[in-house]
Amino acid sequence: MFEKRAANSLGIIHGGFLASILDIAMGYASVTLLTAGESQRTMEIKINFLEGVPPDRVLADGEVLRRGKRTVYCEGSIRTDEGVLVARGSATFAIHTRR
Repeated sequence: MFEKRAANSLGIIHGGFLASILDIAMGYASVTLLTAGESQRTMEIKINFLEGVPPDRVLADGEVLRRGKRTVYCEGSIRTDEGVLVARGSATFAIHTRR
């Protein structure tokens, strides 16, 4: 749920907020495949903003498409409560192993 202050001058949620939400959703998806002693960091992220949405409730999801030895590739989306696709993203996360 967003406050009205999250809106830009056009009255829609600022893209930076949506990008952050997608980074979190995809990041949590990537964490599900890490083993003990591993952590991850966002290496790169790409977002496509498809629809403007006023400050309101949005739903985000993320899924892992591939986990390698050193990286995890994920995709995610943000939708309104009504199911309208607002943004779609992809990200690569670097896997770090504690020594």
